[in-house]
Amino acid sequence: MNKFLFLLLCPILLFAGEGSIKGNVKAPSGPARNALVEVLNGKQEVVKEGKTDDKGEYLIEGIKSGFYVVRCNSKESRDRINVLTGKTAEANLSVPFAEVLTLKLTAEENDQDISSDFTMIMLNGDRKSGSIVQPYKDYSIHSPQGAACREENELLIRWDLSKIPDKAVVISAIMEFPLQYHIAGDCKITWCKVKKKWGVMANWETPDGKSKWSTPGVKGSGDIDSKPEGEYTVKPNAKENSVSFNITNFVHGWVKNKDQNYGIRSVSYGAASVVVFNDVPRLTVQYGK
Repeated sequence: MNKFLFLLLCPILLFAGEGSIKGNVKAPSGPARNALVEVLNGKQEVVKEGKTDDKGEYLIEGIKSGFYVVRCNSKESRDRINVLTGKTAEANLSVPFAEVLTLKLTAEENDQDISSDFTMIMLNGDRKSGSIVQPYKDYSIHSPQGAACREENELLIRWDLSKIPDKAVVISAIMEFPLQYHIAGDCKITWCKVKKKWGVMANWETPDGKSKWSTPGVKGSGDIDSKPEGEYTVKPNAKENSVSFNITNFVHGWVKNKDQNYGIRSVSYGAASVVVFNDVPRLTVQYGK
């Protein structure tokens, strides 16, 4: 092939089969600013994303040709479009909020009153105890199976969400644990919603130092939802720096009913596995108002 012709064709060959999507996102009072727009394939997987500008407009490039669903605010607004090679498809959406805000919640080092914003209790099955986990301190969760892990640990975690307005629309809520290391086999971490109020005196037997859990270890149907909300598997010698849980559904309900925010319980399962974290989890909430 002629070298000059090859150079002319390089950009075409490089970007062949790709197009883009543009549009605007409107709110009742005007353009929706900083709104997250996602492009999903036929498997409902997010393949591209972008954010709106001050005018509520967005442009997402580098999308392979084909049919996609474009959504904003998760399930609030969506549109199905066809992306053609070298073309820009348009998808205009509407949402019930004018601006997307991000709230990052975490505890400060040596914070003696972390219960005001965040509380995490480590429950120990062998000692029947409970202890507050302090920020910037190592802690681990052990699975009950296997000779190397004779202790069973669980975590109770609760965030103060009072900074989020009652009428806000929760778009996403991601809880992230800083991961230090993981040994032994695969460790499956699950989380579910707690249904009973608890405080800093909580341990394996009691939620508040007075009453009892319906089942020790926060395992009964009166204490937690019967089915875990989700799970995450940490591989041995994992290279990832953190473990993230999606708790959007939980936070959405807690914002609407703040008196029912009893947090979550997290446990691990796996043959003789130990996961060590080096700080308390962080919660990042995106919401529209």
